[in-house]
Amino acid sequence: MINEYLRNKRDEQTLLAPSIECSDGFTLNVHAMWDAHCTPVIPPKSSLPQDRRVAKNAGPWSHVEICCAAEPAFSAFEDHRSVSGVVYANVPVETVDSVIAAHGGISELERAQK
Repeated sequence: MINEYLRNKRDEQTLLAPSIECSDGFTLNVHAMWDAHCTPVIPPKSSLPQDRRVAKNAGPWSHVEICCAAEPAFSAFEDHRSVSGVVYANVPVETVDSVIAAHGGISELERAQK
């Protein structure tokens, strides 16, 4: 679910995706790019040619970085707290998918804007 969301919604220049709003109102930001706590990670100035760096930053991801309100399912991955919420590092995508499902899935409005 989250890999598909990132593939379909992420801006190709900034590599950022819009916030995900779940059906129950729970919102989270998912980051998966070279400077986020995710896997795989490809440094922007790696020895890979530019087209391969872009391809690697396209995923699929096994672990991603999350920023949201405190969520018990992510507690083992807490990295730090900020004014915008808690940052969770290297969260397995299966855990993210489970949390989204537990919050009712991605809202209908969010899916309609695809």
